[in-house]
Amino acid sequence: MFEAAIAMSRKWNATEAGEEIGKQIIEKMKNKPKFVLLFSTIHYEKWGGFQKFLDAVSTQLPKGTPIVGGTVAGFINNYGCYARGASALAVYSDEMDVAVGVGHNTRRNPVKAAQECISQIKQKLLKSTYKNGHLLIYYSSAVVPSYPFIGRTAVINSKVLSKLTKMFYDFSLKILQKGVDRMDEFLPIFVEQFPEFNILANGCTDDIKQQRNFVFFNKNFADTSLVAIAFKTPLESNVSSSSGFTPTNIEFNITKFDNDRRNIIKIDNEPARKVFLKKFGWPPEYLDNRVFNRIFWYPVLSRSEKKQVIQVFGLFVENDIIMPYRVEGDKLTVLSASGRSILEASATSIKNSMKKTPLTLHISECGLRAITLGSKLFEEQKIISNMLGEIPFLSIFVAGETIYNPRLGLEYGNDTFKTMTLLNPE
Repeated sequence: MFEAAIAMSRKWNATEAGEEIGKQIIEKMKNKPKFVLLFSTIHYEKWGGFQKFLDAVSTQLPKGTPIVGGTVAGFINNYGCYARGASALAVYSDEMDVAVGVGHNTRRNPVKAAQECISQIKQKLLKSTYKNGHLLIYYSSAVVPSYPFIGRTAVINSKVLSKLTKMFYDFSLKILQKGVDRMDEFLPIFVEQFPEFNILANGCTDDIKQQRNFVFFNKNFADTSLVAIAFKTPLESNVSSSSGFTPTNIEFNITKFDNDRRNIIKIDNEPARKVFLKKFGWPPEYLDNRVFNRIFWYPVLSRSEKKQVIQVFGLFVENDIIMPYRVEGDKLTVLSASGRSILEASATSIKNSMKKTPLTLHISECGLRAITLGSKLFEEQKIISNMLGEIPFLSIFVAGETIYNPRLGLEYGNDTFKTMTLLNPE
């Protein structure tokens, strides 16, 4: 027997929202949930706090119900699309073993955080005899640091300030734990340890200001952390991805990186910023603090064997370009899309994931999609609802989306729509 239910609250107060979520789950489900995926917008931090929110949810649920999730920029479910509130997906199966793991200090030591989490999961799933493995991961996404003398900015032109920024970068990342999320360092460890599992991973965020974010695990919440829930069951799953972006004829041949392959120093043996502006045909004035509004439409693709990364350009620090994730290979291909193709990506991903009868869907989509689509999100919700009918689904707006399966390998980055669908194997 399988059950899934969607719960939602639009209440402003954290305690009231948590109570409503918990009560709806109990009312809608005949059995005790095997786990609950729980998400909220960042506003509860100032409307009672996340501790009261999580306490309220837990109080309503049967004792010991695993709860994992985190903060998101909004969500879409069977009832509509929302930029404020909380929503949950509760799941039950009479044939399912579940394990939750937590890792901390993901920016300071991503490898140790992954190992900490994985050891907890493996210990709990050691005796499971069910065939199919599925893994959901929620982690703290990037937080843009405030640099000395310049504050929070995407473009730094001064040679002196650029040197200070590069010096402060490592200190900020490992001591203050602000900066990139380093998920490209810890996710491969999960793949290595769970090579036969289907994986969906999500970067928890705020309202895309990238100032703070939190992950949830039972009655606890934390930043600079990751939480994962693994479950084994006879049920099958499928993961899929679509973006609506297609390759253009603009390519960057990178001829010099720094040591971690995030900082692009030279393209075609020339300073990276100079070549960037030349290839796009942009004047230097376009590189200001509104640059993200322009480059969202032009993410870049890099790939290596069994690994594909789509990401947007990050910081422009004097002549260098700092990327959110390590670049795979030595070539970046610029992608392009229209509003219509971005919208249609949702249908493409869902269609590709529904190879058998779907039982429930968990969707991860980039928060930048929400900003770009605006009111068209209601059209996206309608597209998904028409495809799924009464099947429970929950889509969350995040800052970093990842899928993995043994056949296709690892795919992560930004600007995408990714799906994990639980399927009836019959």
